[in-house]
Amino acid sequence: MIDLETNKNNFGRKHQNCKNTCIVTPKPYGNCKQQDCLQLPELGLVVSAEPCACIILGIPPIEKLGAINLPGLPIKVPLQALSVKVVDNSFHINSIQVLSIKPCSSAGAGYFEIKINYIFKFKLQFFDIDMNVLQVKCSTPSSTSEIIKDFIYGSVNYVKKVILFGGKGGDTVIASNLINSSTNMLGNQPYAIAKAKAIPLDVELQESKDSRCDPYCDPYCDPTNNVIISIGLFTIISLIRIINLSVSTTSTCDDCNIPLCESIVPGDPCSYFNNMPFPLEKFDAK
Repeated sequence: MIDLETNKNNFGRKHQNCKNTCIVTPKPYGNCKQQDCLQLPELGLVVSAEPCACIILGIPPIEKLGAINLPGLPIKVPLQALSVKVVDNSFHINSIQVLSIKPCSSAGAGYFEIKINYIFKFKLQFFDIDMNVLQVKCSTPSSTSEIIKDFIYGSVNYVKKVILFGGKGGDTVIASNLINSSTNMLGNQPYAIAKAKAIPLDVELQESKDSRCDPYCDPYCDPTNNVIISIGLFTIISLIRIINLSVSTTSTCDDCNIPLCESIVPGDPCSYFNNMPFPLEKFDAK
């Protein structure tokens, strides 16, 4: 039989020293989650993420120098390469940049448009008809030597815009070096926080529009292909403000109640990704 009076007394003794505490803490005002399948229209062509110029070489007996791949420009792949893959365990989110936070009066008072740039980086390998790996010759920053390897670093980026409620800051001006040490004057705008996980879904070669020529008629013609990639992106975006708060902690936040950012348009390689459950448990440190 349950002794209600004993349980009541035990609860009171356990919590008799519990009291509210005033803290300075970030408070989320608006947040959203999104599961995006990103393809060529959103990502563009894969560009070289190498620090210096690189050339993808052919396989003997038709080995020859290919087109020069410069940093930040679309990768040019010789036609001898018939397939491409992302090297295992090389794909990662290289950086997430909050580009801007601007008031969005059309959505109402206290709403802001947030623009965020996600940069992805990975290693690419190219294969000929016999599944031989094409070598890559790259110069070094010193320009006095070259290195030969079996991959080239590639990169794409995706700029996402969302509108969230960020609270009404009034005429209060905030200064802090807690989050961004480069500037401590924050005005009265909220902070933006973005968390993300991403996976490569597909990678393939595509005919380069810049090299459509006839090598039999044009001795300077060197047709090449470009690289396109499909990426599955999970992201959570929040707007927060630093406030004084009196709290009594009882449990962690329930991420299951985070609403979706917006609807997405599925594509062929995205059908599997779009049906994956959002991995909320992966976003919190254990």
